[in-house]
Amino acid sequence: MKTMNLIAICSFLIMTWACSHTDLPEEEIQTEATNFSFRLEQESTSLNGLELVKHAVIAEQLKTRRTISKLKEAIRAGKRHLLPQLEAAQQKEADIEIYKESLTMIVRPKAPYPPRPPRGCFNDPQANCGIPKINLKEYPSIELARGLEHIQVEIYNAKNQLVGRGSSLTKSKDGSILMYIKSELNGEGTLKIKPQSKVVDEGLFLDIPVYAK
Repeated sequence: MKTMNLIAICSFLIMTWACSHTDLPEEEIQTEATNFSFRLEQESTSLNGLELVKHAVIAEQLKTRRTISKLKEAIRAGKRHLLPQLEAAQQKEADIEIYKESLTMIVRPKAPYPPRPPRGCFNDPQANCGIPKINLKEYPSIELARGLEHIQVEIYNAKNQLVGRGSSLTKSKDGSILMYIKSELNGEGTLKIKPQSKVVDEGLFLDIPVYAK
C-alpha cells in the first residue's frame, strides 16, 4: 500500500512539473519578444542623428526668424545700414528651408533618442517646439542615417570654447554608422552641427543645447 502511495505521489509531482513547463501560447511568445526588443531599443547609447539634426534645424529657423523680425523693425525705424544683415538673415532662412526639404528624403535611423520633434514643428517651428537638453555623458555616440555621414559636430562650453567634436565614423556590428563624440564638456554647453550639404551655405551651423554632469 505504501508503494502504491509513493507511486501516486511521484506521478502527481511529474505531472505538476510538466504543466509548469508547458510552452507559452504563440501570442504570449510574441509579446515577450516585442518587450525584449523594446528594452534593447531603450538601452541604446546613441543619439538619433536625423532627429538631432531636425531639432537643430527647427531651433535655428526660429532664431533666424526672430533676427529677421528685429532687423525689419529697426530698418523701418530708419536704420538702413542694417539692410545687408537682413539680406544675409533671409538667405540663411532660405538655406534652412532647402535643407529641411532634403531631410525628408532621409531614412530614419534606429536610435530612439532624442524623440522626434512634436507634430507640426517641422513645418511650423513656432508650434510649441521644445528642444530636448541632452546629457552627453549618457550618449557618447551619434547614429547617422545615410545622407548625414558628412556632418561635422563640435561641442562648446558656456564660455564658447571648443571642448569636443565628433570623431571619425565607424560601423557597429549591426551595420549602423556611428560617430563617437570626444568631449571634455563639464556643465552647460552647445552641440553645433555643420550640415556640409550642397543645398546650404558652408557657414551654416545648427545648435543643440547640451550638458555633461
